[in-house]
Amino acid sequence: MNVEIQGTEIRTSNGHLKIFNVYLSPANILTMEDFQKYFFNNRTILVGDFNAHNQMWGCSLTKSRGRILEEILI
Repeated sequence: MNVEIQGTEIRTSNGHLKIFNVYLSPANILTMEDFQKYFFNNRTILVGDFNAHNQMWGCSLTKSRGRILEEILI
């Protein structure tokens, strides 16, 4: 998987907090398991360009990566 990531980890009184900025190329093929394994952990803030098109967040159409992200968020 070819992903661009910049991040930091902050130590708080409640434990570590990870913050990542991610860019996923539209050419990458990702499964739901990939998203969950690499990007959705406890105490993580994730922002970026996922190229996950979905009408739920204002895109004109919904693509497979957008459906996967929608399912994870719900």
